[in-house]
Amino acid sequence: MGSPVSSDPTKRPRIGIIPRYSKDESEMKWFDAPGFNPIHVINAWDEDDGNAMVMVAPNILSVEHTLERMDLVHALVEKVRIDLKTILVTRQPISTRNLDMVVINPAYVAKRNKYVYAAVADPMPKISGVVKLDVSKGDLEECTVGSRMYGAAGCYGGEPFFI
Repeated sequence: MGSPVSSDPTKRPRIGIIPRYSKDESEMKWFDAPGFNPIHVINAWDEDDGNAMVMVAPNILSVEHTLERMDLVHALVEKVRIDLKTILVTRQPISTRNLDMVVINPAYVAKRNKYVYAAVADPMPKISGVVKLDVSKGDLEECTVGSRMYGAAGCYGGEPFFI
């Protein structure tokens, strides 16, 4: 029995968007996103009067190792912007750390949010700390605004949650 997750390097990752008030899936639009392998999407919201969509999600850089060699998996949190008129997909790294299981204040689901809270997977799947990231910061700015590493050797935590 093989892994329940696999990848096909001959195929290009895509993002599917269906309008909020669609009657059925026929209105789904697909956008090519080469190299983007998201898991656990954190949040997404509309911008520019509905002409753009922004999504924040961890991108698995080494997708071929998912569930087979977890110690080799690296999840880079990215902000992805899709211009729905020009079909242009742009990606901006939020943090280069190995982060996963990211949460937000549930009051901001489908709305622009500023902060996300992520588990530091060092090494994956062991959670060695938690970071707070500011996703509103621009290109090339450090987005980590706070962190708490567990410190003790052999001490690991679990998935963060918002209270």
